Amino acid sequence: MSKTILVIDDDVDFLRLMKHVLELQGFEAELKPSPQAGLKYFEENCAEIKLAIIDVLMPGMMGPELVKRLRTLQPEIKVLFASAYAIEIVDEATQRPFPLLHKPLKPKQAIEKIRGILAEDSQPTFMAASGGH
Repeated sequence: MSKTILVIDDDVDFLRLMKHVLELQGFEAELKPSPQAGLKYFEENCAEIKLAIIDVLMPGMMGPELVKRLRTLQPEIKVLFASAYAIEIVDEATQRPFPLLHKPLKPKQAIEKIRGILAEDSQPTFMAASGGH
Protein backbone atom coordinates (compact mmCIF):
# COMPACT_ATOMS: atom_id res chain seq x y z
CA MET A 1 0.00 0.00 0.00
CA SER A 2 1.42 3.34 -1.05
CA LYS A 3 2.17 5.98 1.53
CA THR A 4 2.76 8.85 -0.89
CA ILE A 5 2.32 12.34 0.46
CA LEU A 6 2.04 15.19 -2.03
CA VAL A 7 3.53 18.47 -0.80
CA ILE A 8 2.60 21.61 -2.75
CA ASP A 9 4.36 24.80 -1.68
CA ASP A 10 6.15 27.64 -3.46
CA ASP A 11 8.80 27.74 -0.68
CA VAL A 12 11.64 25.48 -1.88
CA ASP A 13 13.23 25.35 1.59
CA PHE A 14 9.94 24.10 3.08
CA LEU A 15 9.72 21.44 0.35
CA ARG A 16 13.25 20.20 1.06
CA LEU A 17 12.64 20.02 4.80
CA MET A 18 9.31 18.20 4.34
CA LYS A 19 10.96 15.67 2.00
CA HIS A 20 13.65 14.97 4.60
CA VAL A 21 11.17 14.66 7.48
CA LEU A 22 8.72 12.48 5.55
CA GLU A 23 11.32 10.11 4.11
CA LEU A 24 12.90 9.60 7.55
CA GLN A 25 9.47 8.38 8.68
CA GLY A 26 9.12 5.94 5.77
CA PHE A 27 6.81 8.02 3.60
CA GLU A 28 7.28 8.66 -0.09
CA ALA A 29 7.25 12.41 -0.66
CA GLU A 30 6.28 13.97 -3.98
CA LEU A 31 7.15 17.69 -4.03
CA LYS A 32 5.62 20.30 -6.31
CA PRO A 33 6.61 24.01 -6.27
CA SER A 34 3.34 25.40 -7.63
CA PRO A 35 -0.41 24.72 -7.52
CA GLN A 36 -0.41 24.02 -11.26
CA ALA A 37 2.38 21.43 -11.00
CA GLY A 38 0.68 19.84 -7.99
CA LEU A 39 -2.67 19.62 -9.77
CA LYS A 40 -1.10 18.10 -12.89
CA TYR A 41 0.71 15.46 -10.81
CA PHE A 42 -2.45 14.72 -8.81
CA GLU A 43 -4.52 14.30 -11.98
CA GLU A 44 -2.11 11.57 -13.12
CA ASN A 45 -1.52 9.90 -9.73
CA CYS A 46 -4.50 10.60 -7.46
CA ALA A 47 -5.01 6.94 -6.53
CA GLU A 48 -1.55 6.77 -4.93
CA ILE A 49 -1.81 9.99 -2.88
CA LYS A 50 -2.86 9.45 0.73
CA LEU A 51 -2.40 13.04 1.93
CA ALA A 52 -1.78 16.44 0.35
CA ILE A 53 0.08 19.08 2.34
CA ILE A 54 -0.79 22.40 0.74
CA ASP A 55 0.44 25.93 1.29
CA VAL A 56 -2.46 28.28 1.92
CA LEU A 57 -0.99 31.27 0.07
CA MET A 58 0.61 30.61 -3.32
CA PRO A 59 0.93 32.61 -6.53
CA GLY A 60 -1.61 31.64 -9.18
CA MET A 61 -4.04 29.73 -6.96
CA MET A 62 -4.78 29.78 -3.25
CA GLY A 63 -4.70 26.54 -1.27
CA PRO A 64 -8.48 26.31 -0.69
CA GLU A 65 -9.16 26.64 -4.43
CA LEU A 66 -6.59 23.93 -5.16
CA VAL A 67 -8.31 21.64 -2.65
CA LYS A 68 -11.65 22.11 -4.44
CA ARG A 69 -10.00 21.00 -7.68
CA LEU A 70 -8.31 18.02 -6.06
CA ARG A 71 -11.62 16.91 -4.55
CA THR A 72 -13.26 16.81 -7.98
CA LEU A 73 -10.75 14.04 -8.78
CA GLN A 74 -10.64 12.32 -5.38
CA PRO A 75 -13.39 13.50 -2.98
CA GLU A 76 -11.86 11.68 0.02
CA ILE A 77 -8.38 13.24 -0.28
CA LYS A 78 -6.97 14.15 3.11
CA VAL A 79 -5.37 17.58 3.23
CA LEU A 80 -3.14 19.40 5.66
CA PHE A 81 -2.82 23.12 5.09
CA ALA A 82 0.45 24.80 6.04
CA SER A 83 0.83 28.46 6.89
CA ALA A 84 3.06 30.91 8.69
CA TYR A 85 -0.11 32.79 9.64
CA ALA A 86 -2.65 32.01 12.34
CA ILE A 87 -5.65 31.37 10.10
CA GLU A 88 -8.70 29.16 10.04
CA ILE A 89 -10.04 27.65 6.83
CA VAL A 90 -13.45 26.01 7.01
CA ASP A 91 -14.16 22.88 5.01
CA GLU A 92 -17.31 23.59 3.00
CA ALA A 93 -18.28 19.91 3.10
CA THR A 94 -18.11 19.50 6.88
CA GLN A 95 -18.29 23.11 8.09
CA ARG A 96 -15.33 22.34 10.37
CA PRO A 97 -11.90 23.95 10.27
CA PHE A 98 -9.18 22.13 8.39
CA PRO A 99 -6.11 21.06 10.37
CA LEU A 100 -3.22 23.51 10.05
CA LEU A 101 0.51 22.90 10.11
CA HIS A 102 2.25 26.01 11.41
CA LYS A 103 5.41 27.35 9.82
CA PRO A 104 8.25 27.40 10.58
CA LEU A 105 8.07 23.63 10.54
CA LYS A 106 8.61 21.67 13.73
CA PRO A 107 9.34 18.13 12.43
CA LYS A 108 8.05 16.20 15.45
CA GLN A 109 4.78 18.18 15.50
CA ALA A 110 4.40 17.78 11.73
CA ILE A 111 4.79 13.98 11.89
CA GLU A 112 2.29 13.74 14.76
CA LYS A 113 -0.29 15.70 12.75
CA ILE A 114 0.36 13.70 9.59
CA ARG A 115 0.09 10.36 11.36
CA GLY A 116 -3.10 11.52 13.10
CA ILE A 117 -4.71 12.52 9.82
CA LEU A 118 -3.72 9.30 8.09
CA ALA A 119 -5.09 7.28 11.02
CA GLU A 120 -8.53 8.90 10.78
CA ASP A 121 -11.38 7.17 9.02
CA SER A 122 -12.31 8.09 5.47
CA GLN A 123 -13.60 11.53 6.47
CA PRO A 124 -11.98 14.15 4.20
CA THR A 125 -9.51 16.23 6.16
CA PHE A 126 -7.62 19.28 4.98
CA MET A 127 -4.44 20.83 6.29
CA ALA A 128 -2.74 23.80 4.68
CA ALA A 129 0.78 25.05 4.34
CA SER A 130 1.43 28.71 3.72
CA GLY A 131 4.70 30.47 3.37
CA GLY A 132 5.43 33.71 5.08
CA HIS A 133 7.46 35.34 2.33
